[in-house]
Amino acid sequence: MGIDSIYPREHPREERLLGLLEGCREAEVLTRRSKWGDESGVIMRRGADIGREFFCYPCLDRGMRQARELIETGEKKGSAFIAGGVVIAREMEKSRGRFDRLWYAPSGGAWLTLVLNPAFLPENRQLYSLILGVACCEAIRHYGVEANIKWVNDVHFHGQKLAGMLIEGYTSRTLGEEYLLLGIGVNVNNTSFPEYLRPMAGSLREILGKELSLEDFIALLLTKIGWHIGLMAHFEQRYLEAFYEPMKPANPLIEQWKLYSDTPGRRVLYGTNVYDEPLFAATAVDIDHTGAIILQREEGITVREVSGEIIYLN
Repeated sequence: MGIDSIYPREHPREERLLGLLEGCREAEVLTRRSKWGDESGVIMRRGADIGREFFCYPCLDRGMRQARELIETGEKKGSAFIAGGVVIAREMEKSRGRFDRLWYAPSGGAWLTLVLNPAFLPENRQLYSLILGVACCEAIRHYGVEANIKWVNDVHFHGQKLAGMLIEGYTSRTLGEEYLLLGIGVNVNNTSFPEYLRPMAGSLREILGKELSLEDFIALLLTKIGWHIGLMAHFEQRYLEAFYEPMKPANPLIEQWKLYSDTPGRRVLYGTNVYDEPLFAATAVDIDHTGAIILQREEGITVREVSGEIIYLN
């Protein structure tokens, strides 16, 4: 049974994205070659599953809900969902972020749900969050916008949020397959925001003063995600090879996150759901090898938090 008979799709946009993605990958390998040499091609191929299939829709209520339906539809027809498949909506009507907060997703933005089978070592799976933040920040910086990452993966420009991500696990009902659903929203060409979001949200079109090709941006973003997933797989292999050695290789993802983040050194308010239930104020010191944030509380205690969120106080 062909994939088209399993998942009815909008072909013109999907075919264009597949072509753009191939070109972006070739350019990415050339760009990374100065640092990674011949390994750059190997790393890119390790992340080449990203964007293997596209499922484009004019409008969805939620991308993650559609991804779950596609997974179940395929499995009932005897086919596990293709890892690396991407659900794209031109607009979404009931999009949600963390803690079920409304995410405004009108036409003009990049609204994606990437479906993966978790492939990293269990202790590294929370690094998918950092991968999304780093990849998105790099894609935005490609256009000359010096965006930064706020722990864990909010991407902002001078305090105005440009992108947000949400990761959910999902075990399919039919075959019991384990999936990760990576929801990504980037304000690209959309310029209209609800009044309550206006002070803290912005878009690339507003910053650059011009409209961008949404397909070009999506292809670039997926290429960056694929590169960093490939890089993590490459790092895990090197780490395991050096397991009994006194010196372990540094995680390049952590180094890259620190390069783009403006969180270390900031005074922050921390909480599991910080907007509704802030827990304490602290100074953000660093992140560790797992991506957990290290916080120096005002009473002098240093704590490590693996989840939650922060608000900048300065």
